[in-house]
Amino acid sequence: MRPTTNRMACGPIPVSDLGIAAATGGLCQAHVIRLLSPCTDEVRKRHVHEPELQLIYVLQGGSRTNLKAMRTDDVGGFMLAAATRHSHTVLDYSADVELLEIIVPPNFKTTDAA
Repeated sequence: MRPTTNRMACGPIPVSDLGIAAATGGLCQAHVIRLLSPCTDEVRKRHVHEPELQLIYVLQGGSRTNLKAMRTDDVGGFMLAAATRHSHTVLDYSADVELLEIIVPPNFKTTDAA
């Protein structure tokens, strides 16, 4: 894994790229996200991702998310398949949270939600 830091609408996000985009010729992307503790107001900003498909699997730790009008408490083993253009807010997360994220296509837009 190659650790990098991606700059998202919700702030800098440390990720470890799994090399899937290169291996699939750009079909999809997979990386492990390790959110920095503590959760900040910048991370808590409501935002929208625009991939065709986004899968998130909680590897360890946990997070609380507000997805549309639904609040989720995501703990190790939780899987979320999110539709495109889903508005959400990260409410909080544990210091040890690690997420596996798979995205189609690998390059997508993230913006602040209105």
